[in-house]
Amino acid sequence: MNQDLWYVAIDGNQLEGQYTTAQVRQIAQQNSGKAIYVWKPGMAQWSQVSEMQEMNPVAGPQYPGTVRAAGTIWAILGGLILLSAVLALLLTSGDRGSVWVGLVFGIAFVYLGIQHMRGTVRDTLNNGIGSIILGLLDLGYSGLLVGGVVSGGTPQAIGGGISGMGLLVAGVLALVGRRDYKAWYQAHKDRTASSGV
Repeated sequence: MNQDLWYVAIDGNQLEGQYTTAQVRQIAQQNSGKAIYVWKPGMAQWSQVSEMQEMNPVAGPQYPGTVRAAGTIWAILGGLILLSAVLALLLTSGDRGSVWVGLVFGIAFVYLGIQHMRGTVRDTLNNGIGSIILGLLDLGYSGLLVGGVVSGGTPQAIGGGISGMGLLVAGVLALVGRRDYKAWYQAHKDRTASSGV
């Protein structure tokens, strides 16, 4: 059986050598989100792998956009928490305890977001529930600030409300996409194991 051999380019950078169709599929799977083009003698021009039926013969579960969106929200919130903690560390001379807590939470949310965007977590259940709980606590604290029950300013109430809503939305998105994510994760894990990667 004569196998087609392809030249491959990822994001405009051509790889050395030629690759079989199975190898091209594996390269595409490992470089999800990147522009992957192939060419072989006889073709008029390079073609994008994602648009070629022969490169995608088996349609497996797709990575759910809701989980990717949850990861993006967590990473953005983590970045904002880190930014505010660093600014507080640089601009204030008072109690540093809350600043260090902010740094830890910021790093944790950035890490959590990246894991979900890459698809490296086994399940979204715990993170989704935790995000909802933290979001509700944040919203409740913001309500106490607005109501004057606890001391604090309007910026804290607004920031807490925004982060609370973000955490709530991210948690719901993670839970909504959980079943599809688990199917994708299992299929991805099985394909990776069978290809020896």
